[in-house]
Amino acid sequence: MPLDFSRRSDVHAWHRAAGDIGPPWRALSTPSALVKQSAQEQFFGIDLGTTNSLVAWGKVTRRGSVFKVNPRAIEVAQGPYRFDFLPSVVYFDPGGGMLVGQPAKDRSQDVERVCRSVKLKLGTQTRYRRNGQVYSPTDISAIILARLKQAAEQDRNCDAIQDVVITVPASFDTDKRVETLNAARIAFFDPARGTAGLSLHLLDEPTAALLAFLDDQKAEGEGEGTIVDFREPRNVLIFDFGGGTLDVSIVQVQQGGAAGFHIVPLGLSRYTEFGGDDLDLHLGVHLLMAYAEQQGVDLAGVDPHTLRIARRKFQEIAERAKIDLNTRVLDLRGLGGDGRAPDAAAQVEALNLGLPGFADTPFHHSLSAAEFAEVMHPFLDPASGESAVHYVVDTLSRSGLTRDDIDYVLVTGGCSQLWCVRDSLLDCFGFAKDDGRFLLCLDPIRAIARGAVIQHHFLATGCQEGIGVPPTLAESIKLLVTHDERESFVTLVHAGDLLPMKVDDVRAFSISTPGRGERQLAFRIFRGDSNAREHLTELTSKIVRFDQPQQRRERIVCSIDMGADKILNFHAYLESRAQQRFELSVDDGLLDDDAVIEARRRIFSLPR
Repeated sequence: MPLDFSRRSDVHAWHRAAGDIGPPWRALSTPSALVKQSAQEQFFGIDLGTTNSLVAWGKVTRRGSVFKVNPRAIEVAQGPYRFDFLPSVVYFDPGGGMLVGQPAKDRSQDVERVCRSVKLKLGTQTRYRRNGQVYSPTDISAIILARLKQAAEQDRNCDAIQDVVITVPASFDTDKRVETLNAARIAFFDPARGTAGLSLHLLDEPTAALLAFLDDQKAEGEGEGTIVDFREPRNVLIFDFGGGTLDVSIVQVQQGGAAGFHIVPLGLSRYTEFGGDDLDLHLGVHLLMAYAEQQGVDLAGVDPHTLRIARRKFQEIAERAKIDLNTRVLDLRGLGGDGRAPDAAAQVEALNLGLPGFADTPFHHSLSAAEFAEVMHPFLDPASGESAVHYVVDTLSRSGLTRDDIDYVLVTGGCSQLWCVRDSLLDCFGFAKDDGRFLLCLDPIRAIARGAVIQHHFLATGCQEGIGVPPTLAESIKLLVTHDERESFVTLVHAGDLLPMKVDDVRAFSISTPGRGERQLAFRIFRGDSNAREHLTELTSKIVRFDQPQQRRERIVCSIDMGADKILNFHAYLESRAQQRFELSVDDGLLDDDAVIEARRRIFSLPR
């Protein structure tokens, strides 16, 4: 009997591809009296990160009319390790198997067999050739998501999790969002079998952090004594500095409504591939140069392959040194006390580097806080066009706001914990550390995954309970009409519009035919928020031919609708002849079922 790879019972061959992590739905070693729970009674969120990923879980507990989702991160077994975060790294061993997470990261110096930071390449033509196979960033992301799914099902002892909320950078374009959803489906998430009426959903990372923050507030004060009083509208700038991206989002927050809070987007940063990886690489090069100087080695004379390995090794050394130094600085500051330049240093040691052309001697270096701040200066200087603070200023400018318009700054993400990053933001806004306007997520590493759980609960209840945000469109969709050698744009759907667009939300408008005896009209549909055609992405086009020449300017009536699946349907007809209708359907680029099944076979080495 042929295998049905849409069923979890037919993917037992995963363990051959996944190495030590086992099949995704392996039976648990639990007492027989422990009854499996339904995944539909629980809520799950995934922070699919550039450097680390997390899966979190929550279940509603009630006391009278008061309820709490109580999201928490789930530990993921990774060979001899067990962490509640999973390094977003996949290693392909020479025998044809895979390692995911920390065991893969431990082998990351084998650069020809490792795939990492693939999130940044979603929606691109980047390909990775490993063990004779070619993998896309979507494929690698699917492997990571499948591992997180497996961990959640084992931890909760539940049946197959089918739907989930996955977070993405707010500045991700449609292509990157679509590929994230494709990766989730390949990873055996199946919205058709999940909670009734709920499919896979994406949530912007800054919004997820805000939901976690608001949920923590809700738990603390029930309106009084909370950190922030949102009874009046407050403008909040969310600074999400993660491992691979920096998101700056500006929203207006006010208590009230079915969701507990009204959250209105005001501004969003440009997409930028800038994060902790860049800080680690820059510091790693600095330390490598110090090591080469100690060794008397001219890096210009080192062969490219050795230099690539050396840079990767010192990037990992730099990451550990950065974390150690930051902990020491915060300890000396008393976790937020006085001291702009604390007297702290981290001892950097590296043994058995094994680099060709270098003497095999240990590397020792005392990295002071002042030296670290100097190395990081280009990334924090507001005058630098590539600094973290520059993106804050740029987002304010694009939103038509000033620093004085911001009531609060909420920081999240791993890099937001660095003392020098926080100092730069305080300086940018002129805030004092203790004036209550500089807000920290209680757990910035896990806040985004926790926020995704809160959103999952909100969506599963039909947006009627808890806090959350309804699904919206990420980018505007525009119609370009060409006639008489002239072009004109009409915006069909605006970025931020709520989905689905119901029948009574269908938008109708009309345009004029050129008249002059022409028999055809060109319609082209684009996505993007620019008014310049060269900055838009074309989705589809159609030449409409009339059954007779148009001798006068005639109205064409157009309407559109769009569901939660973000498939847009465009309808139009001649005003004088309603029977001459034409349609365009713009789907969201998701893989069909056959393509998903084939991808599972190819990626996880499942038999046909």
